[in-house]
Amino acid sequence: MPFRKTLISFVLAASSLFSVEAQVVDYGYANGVYSFESGTEGFAPSKHSELSICGNHSKLGSKSLLWEWSKGGSYISLAGEIPYLPKNPNPKETSVSSFVFWIYSPFVHDGTLRFSFLKNGKECCHFEYKLGFEGWRGAWVAFDRDMTGTPEVGMNEVRITASKELKNGKLLFDGIITASFQDVRYHTADWQARFINKETTNFWLTLNQFWDNRFDIPEPNKVITNKEKADFKAIEDRFVTLVTDGVKPLDIEEIRRIYNTYSIRYNSDGTIKGKPIWFIRYGETYLNQGIPDAMKSFTAAGQTLRQLNDFMLKVAVSYMQEADPALKEELAKIYIDLTKHLLDQGFAAGSGQGTLHHLGYSMRNFYTGPVIMKDVLKQAGLAEQMQMAMEWFCGAGEVKTAPEQLGMDIDAFNTSLMGRFAAVIMLEDSPYKLVYMKALSRWVDNGFKYTEGTNPAFKRDGTVVHHRKCYPEYAVGGFKGSVNAIWMLAKTAFAVSEESHQIQKEALLTMRFFSQLKSFPLAMSGRHPDGTRSFIPSQFALLADAGSPDGVHQIDKELAEAYLRINGNKGRWAQKFSDAGFVAEPAPVGGKNLAYNCSLSYRQDEWLVTFAGHSRYLWAAETYQRENHYGRYLTHGSMQVMNGKDSFESGYQLAGWDWTHIPGTTAAAVPMERMKANVLNVDEFSGYEEMLLSDEWFAGGLSFGQKAGMYSMKLHEHDKYNGSLRARKSFFAFENRIVCIGDGLENNHAESELHTTLFQNSIDAGSCCEPSVYSSDKVILSDRFGNAYFVKGADVVLTKGLQDSFHEETDAPTQGYFEKAYINHGVVCTGAEGYEYLAVIAPTAEQTSEYSESLPYTVLRADKEAHIVKDHSTSITACAAFETVAVDKTVLSVTPSSLMYALNGEKLSMSVSNPDLALYQGESDEVLDAYGKRKERSVYGRKWINNPSAEVSVIVELDGLWEIEDAADSQIKLETKDKSTFLTITTKECKTEEFVLNRR
Repeated sequence: MPFRKTLISFVLAASSLFSVEAQVVDYGYANGVYSFESGTEGFAPSKHSELSICGNHSKLGSKSLLWEWSKGGSYISLAGEIPYLPKNPNPKETSVSSFVFWIYSPFVHDGTLRFSFLKNGKECCHFEYKLGFEGWRGAWVAFDRDMTGTPEVGMNEVRITASKELKNGKLLFDGIITASFQDVRYHTADWQARFINKETTNFWLTLNQFWDNRFDIPEPNKVITNKEKADFKAIEDRFVTLVTDGVKPLDIEEIRRIYNTYSIRYNSDGTIKGKPIWFIRYGETYLNQGIPDAMKSFTAAGQTLRQLNDFMLKVAVSYMQEADPALKEELAKIYIDLTKHLLDQGFAAGSGQGTLHHLGYSMRNFYTGPVIMKDVLKQAGLAEQMQMAMEWFCGAGEVKTAPEQLGMDIDAFNTSLMGRFAAVIMLEDSPYKLVYMKALSRWVDNGFKYTEGTNPAFKRDGTVVHHRKCYPEYAVGGFKGSVNAIWMLAKTAFAVSEESHQIQKEALLTMRFFSQLKSFPLAMSGRHPDGTRSFIPSQFALLADAGSPDGVHQIDKELAEAYLRINGNKGRWAQKFSDAGFVAEPAPVGGKNLAYNCSLSYRQDEWLVTFAGHSRYLWAAETYQRENHYGRYLTHGSMQVMNGKDSFESGYQLAGWDWTHIPGTTAAAVPMERMKANVLNVDEFSGYEEMLLSDEWFAGGLSFGQKAGMYSMKLHEHDKYNGSLRARKSFFAFENRIVCIGDGLENNHAESELHTTLFQNSIDAGSCCEPSVYSSDKVILSDRFGNAYFVKGADVVLTKGLQDSFHEETDAPTQGYFEKAYINHGVVCTGAEGYEYLAVIAPTAEQTSEYSESLPYTVLRADKEAHIVKDHSTSITACAAFETVAVDKTVLSVTPSSLMYALNGEKLSMSVSNPDLALYQGESDEVLDAYGKRKERSVYGRKWINNPSAEVSVIVELDGLWEIEDAADSQIKLETKDKSTFLTITTKECKTEEFVLNRR
């Protein structure tokens, strides 16, 4: 029977997320989806079989197909076109033809089903599906990868056959799609179909492997001690404290109302019936069936797993706090009913549901309520079943064997860690539980270890890597697990090591350094440059409360005082820390080079400047189909000044923001409508995302004491958009003065001028004025925060008025009032053009007056080979050596590097860094097309991404004979020849080497 194309009907809740009636999503018989709402839809039974429509169980809609048989070997078949294709006709897709189905077993069947796919009566391919379960199970089975035999175009019959030992049985089917394209990465194996996607190493999909693991820690042959029991109890109590913090109990009437929306009832055979529940990402199943918004439909109908899990946690908290015995009993019954329904819907041990990719985000509260309700579940005979389900979905079995690699994905800390704790806590106190907790502690401890290359997660520069670059927002999510784990295990026999504790502490302190109070800079906001991204202060408090890493102090002083500055003196943590004698820290100062973000954070007083670039190792911007459509310039040598407490108070506003004028950047002023990213699925290593690399390695920062720092890069935009754009950019920061230099500007984007942006800030409508163009030897401007800009010999444009833009996620038109200033380099730049300006952050009136007359620095060199500046006040000389160059009479030569130094009598203070992250050597690994343009390729498919950062050297020749102070601790090689001293500074991961030399 050919598939009919009929109108898709969604039945959605009208007035509330949870309506009183159990309204559910029903696709009818639409676009090849069999939901059996109106009949058996072409299925036919063999002899000894019967088919009927059943309302006792359902996944899609309210009915399913019931098959009953009385003899082994019986079958049912569906005749009609199977739209299998060996390749997706859409070249942008990496999905594969797959058979999709849901199956319900009201009792355990001991046997298998054979799913056969025939062409004109001849079987082309098949797979065996193991039974032995109760409730719903689902599967995606790829024809070419997962089945036995050879699928063929034109197959026209599906046959489902019961194995011979199944003398009689009863099964139900729903949501069948005979062939559809599903993402090749995400098919999930389970106990019924272990052969599915067998070679995957995807974190979310390897649950079978985790389940099959056996402990490599011997189980002690003894009864556990009272101390071990006390540790278990402490960990459980802390877990409950964490998961209930801030969760308010619901009124009993509200609980009853929401409970009724699930329409729970028991059938005559003892099975349970209720509103179908979906893991939300399962909605992606229907994308290639012409049903794009299934996930929205599930949510609107109150059918998502996350909604149910969140509700069940609130029921558990309400039960925990309820004093009335009758109401307590009612809450217990509600919780048990919902638990049975959850298990029946396929959220049970061994169930793969077709796909479980990125399951953890929906499962967080799957693990919380059961720990609170452990005794209630035990009384109902469900504790063991729920514990197994928790252990299965969180992949707890992974911890049973020692980790083979250091570190782990920050998503594992975020989405799996608390579930794994819950699964172990649910076990009865026993030697087995003792071994499991030891193994879990070992796994947690390993997760903090530093990793190489762009492997996740913790890095020696204090950042946390996700998606192959520093990603603070994912780090914050991960810290919900990692900090929790340290706190839960603190002062027990299962505590993490001092090293791991210290690494987590440094990651938090680094995050507070590169944030303005709590707010992340735009260049560190990943694919969400909306100004709202920030860290969670309570994580500082919780880790402080876990004590110092060495275990000497009950409260960690640095973290406690950082918390008091960040969050103020309100709340229970502030009270505890203040009572212990701690006071708020002063705002941190100095520069911090973040090698894995390709940026430098520079702080003085209460303000922060973030300099950010990208390289052949670290992407320019992350863009998805629904996020960050216009942010490709975020790291084109940006310089964001944050004078206020967050992005908004520092001049950022999403409405009306001009994405072509990110402060500090040099970029083509493309018409805004043409700035939207063309997001593609470029290869099998990624989904629909854009993460473009440069082909240049020179990009990085350097710190020098607490009053200076610098950042330099070779900018080369990817050929996908404007490969003609090149520039060599440097920022030299001395106290509150930043010297900004660009040279070698190239641009041949015929439709757009090339601009270097000084600032862009939101303003009040009353501050508007006509645009102005300034052209002189020195243009002096101030922004609304009083920051001053002194621009030498350039055409500077200043606008103050209404700007039109687009929302970075929805593309909706937006408007806002802004001041904006930029240097106009013209349409075509041939490499001879450059710029120079001084930015002074919060200058005094005296500074503004003085610098108007005479600039406080001297540019010693500014060309494609080097940018060299000497600051008059600090006597610091700063050099971005793009090639090997001579600097001055002190530094006779230096190889490509970042260098800052100050000569004070017979002492020479110096900082050096090689900005090459050095994940591979030689020419860029870019692949060119027939026109010599760089092809867009996924970051994840590059061969070098897991390589360790190689050691790289900088050679400095100094005039005269010098020796290093504290030479015993120095890793710097020093040689003298004639009247010169040669320093070989070997660095790794763009680390700043700061040292002092004395003249001999």
